[in-house]
Amino acid sequence: MTQAALADLGHGSVRRNALIADLLHRTGFIEKAGTGIRRIREEASEAGCPEPEFAMRGPFFVAIFRPATEVTTEVTTEVSPYVRRLLQALSGDMTRGQLQEALRLKNHEHFRKTYLRPALDAGLIEMTIPDKPRSSKQRYRTTATGREYLRRSRPGEHPG
Repeated sequence: MTQAALADLGHGSVRRNALIADLLHRTGFIEKAGTGIRRIREEASEAGCPEPEFAMRGPFFVAIFRPATEVTTEVTTEVSPYVRRLLQALSGDMTRGQLQEALRLKNHEHFRKTYLRPALDAGLIEMTIPDKPRSSKQRYRTTATGREYLRRSRPGEHPG
């Protein structure tokens, strides 16, 4: 495939094997010839990703996809008052026991379900040893997202 042909991808359709293309269309594996590259470009754009690159590597056609370059730390989920309290109490790396003590909570199950699990699920805190969640050396710390949430929130306000 020439550079001109690569640049023309998505603007026209050339069936390289009409027999296979017709068979794939009849069996439902392709819907319409000539729409794939355009759809790939549109979906990448909608996802905020750079436009994919198309190239020939020897006899192979290659599509190169790149992720969105902007990483956001904005909290998009609603944060409960319990999780907010946990974030405010968390200082450096702390054990579960230290966190419960800082929050003056005695019930382990209540702490786990109401405070710890929601904060972990929201990505506001993280485990220092994620591969061993039950380790006696496990600690918890605020993530970049959690720090951004704390920076944006003020007492008495609920950030969006």
